Amino acid sequence: MLSTSLTRSAAFTTSLACTHHCTRRCVSASRQLHRPCPAVGRSRQCRATATLSAAASTDSDIEADLRRYLSGLGWGRAWIDGIVEAVPKGILQTNVQKAKAVVEALEAEGVPCQGVCNMASVARPLLGLDVDSQIRPVLDYVKSRGVKGEALVKVLIQHPKLLTYQVASDKKVLVNGKARAAVDVREEFGKAALVSYWREGVQWATAPVSPIKPAVV
Repeated sequence: MLSTSLTRSAAFTTSLACTHHCTRRCVSASRQLHRPCPAVGRSRQCRATATLSAAASTDSDIEADLRRYLSGLGWGRAWIDGIVEAVPKGILQTNVQKAKAVVEALEAEGVPCQGVCNMASVARPLLGLDVDSQIRPVLDYVKSRGVKGEALVKVLIQHPKLLTYQVASDKKVLVNGKARAAVDVREEFGKAALVSYWREGVQWATAPVSPIKPAVV
């Protein structure tokens, strides 16, 4: 009996060992079945890298083309670097065609080419603005306030960021978010063009540093 019992116990132990071994092999096989193929992972990584490389190449081409165009205008390298570096940062969204249209539109108003260079270096989005929908409406607004000719050129060069504003629905002021701007020709200043900037909800003449209230407000 003892011998038979030991034999049965040994057989049971062997059966457990076999079952455990088989289970481990099944689990290992299951894991291999569900493990992603290394080739698939490399393929996805290659596609992602190719997409990023294509985007970088496109950006580099735009920057290189813009740099060549601005250099051809005779603009200084330091100014060009500052303008072109605004492209990858998203501050300036443009290409050569847009930039050329802006330059030509401002030159048509009498702004010298170097003056446009100074304007673009101060107002970085300038060379990416649409001439018909953004620049011309602001030019028409400034002219409607009595600023024309040399006075207009002076205002544009000194206040290039005005062109990044939009004309309000009442056509009295310029709007950029909560920022406001207006152009006046004031008798008390010798009929000089006065550009005023303020925030929405400003209180006029409440402190020594309060802005001068524009005539249109």
